[in-house]
Amino acid sequence: MIDDTKNNSTNGLAEMESKPKIAKLSEEVSENIPSIQLMECNRSGLENIGNTCFMNCVLQCLVNCVPLRDYFIDGGFYKHLNATNPLGYNGLLAKHYHKLIEKIWIKGDKLINPLGIKQLVSKKNHTFSGFGQQDAHEFMNYLLDGLHEDLNRVVDKPLTNQVLSDGREDCAVAEEAWLIHKKRNDSFITDNFQGQFKSTLVCPKCRNVSVTFDPFMTLSVPLPKKTRLFVVHMFWRDETVRPKRYKLVLPTDGNLELLKAALGRKIGLHMNKLRVFEAYHSKIQKNLRGNEVKISSIKDSDIIVVHEVLSEKEVKGRVEEVGVLQRVSSPKMPTHCAQCQRSGGVVELKRCTNCMGVAYCGRNCQSQNWAQHQHSCRVMQDANCIGMPFIVSLPHSKWTYRNLATTALKYANRSVLFECNEPPEQQEPEDGMLQTFTFRPINNFGSNIVKSQPLNSTDKDSVITEVFDFLAIDWVTDTKKENFVKITEKNVDYTEDESMCTQQIEEPSVTTLQHCIEAFSEPETLTDCDAWYCSVCKEHREAT
Repeated sequence: MIDDTKNNSTNGLAEMESKPKIAKLSEEVSENIPSIQLMECNRSGLENIGNTCFMNCVLQCLVNCVPLRDYFIDGGFYKHLNATNPLGYNGLLAKHYHKLIEKIWIKGDKLINPLGIKQLVSKKNHTFSGFGQQDAHEFMNYLLDGLHEDLNRVVDKPLTNQVLSDGREDCAVAEEAWLIHKKRNDSFITDNFQGQFKSTLVCPKCRNVSVTFDPFMTLSVPLPKKTRLFVVHMFWRDETVRPKRYKLVLPTDGNLELLKAALGRKIGLHMNKLRVFEAYHSKIQKNLRGNEVKISSIKDSDIIVVHEVLSEKEVKGRVEEVGVLQRVSSPKMPTHCAQCQRSGGVVELKRCTNCMGVAYCGRNCQSQNWAQHQHSCRVMQDANCIGMPFIVSLPHSKWTYRNLATTALKYANRSVLFECNEPPEQQEPEDGMLQTFTFRPINNFGSNIVKSQPLNSTDKDSVITEVFDFLAIDWVTDTKKENFVKITEKNVDYTEDESMCTQQIEEPSVTTLQHCIEAFSEPETLTDCDAWYCSVCKEHREAT
């Protein structure tokens, strides 16, 4: 046991037993050096030379590591000293560490000053110079790496190449990678403190899989985070593919990038091709832009819509995107009489011609209800939104009124039914359908933008030059007009992913190291800055 004590003080240090017991070296070492006797119950203290608790706690752990202790005590490390290694300390760090081991385990000193080790490590890393508090784990990495370089058996390090899997068995690839690593790094530290972890990269384009085995000395593993369930509604660009609902388990403090990456792995799309928004009453309540947006703001009752869009890499050019809402000039037909509550299926209902928001089965009910209704009866100002909002994305070269309208109609049909009059004989059916609505710039809540005008539909095949974030499809529902259309809202025909039934949160009662390693091993998608070169595509890809 070793105490971390303040300098100029030995308070709290227990006296060494009058007859200390003798601890044997490991069997392998003790056979060669039977004369060395170790203090088993000695209590030695490390001086705190100024906020050096971080260093002392690391030394306390390492001097009690039996294989490392025995390696330094038996003197075998001397034949491995590498005084010419520019990455090391000319063997001085190993010698100072040997002195520390000797003072603790052989001499049994009560108070030991580790200043020499601190000064040596500080020469290579100025972070540890001075007397500020530092990270113990970081100091341990530098100390072990310094000991490794001081004891590296390789004097002249050869150039080596990374070992690629090329479809071979993992054990063969791992063994070859370790042998290559040992050509440059061969020491007692390598043999006892280093290992390998397996990295797998999957190209999002060609699905090429690359497996590598990389060496490590320590792993910084995260603590498992609290999670919650998120239901997302996925819509594809291909209107023939039915929308699908997924259930995702995500950390409560995660961000939008994490949500898109998790969904992207499920459906095989890169997160850059996904747009997310919250739908509420047929409007875009929140347009969730920016991967840093925290998903903690999303409530369980929110309808989270994810829409696939085109990417610039896919079309090799500029892409235009617009959020689209659908509006009708009058609200939905009430289903019951506002006064007597008789159903519209039993009697014919007629709307209030002022607000269009209530209906009556006759003049008597309207007269009786007027005293109550007159306070809320207002002339309708804005059109009413219906259906599910969606996003249209097209290459800039195809950003025409005709292409925009045709694509929007296909997406709109997912959540509304429309019936229109037969077009005149001289008019194509498609052109006739395009006359049943107009496009108008709006905000995400469905309100008109001040001074905005409907898009010019005269020239349907020229590239649109106006700039807007949201458009409304204003359906012509006035039966007095020749091009009117009857609009009926319908439920979106979703399919259910198996996760909707099977995905559950299982919070462990106790957090174990295995839980931390599993959190460390969770898949992630590389960013643009960390793009990986795919040997098949011959391009840098944001792989998973």
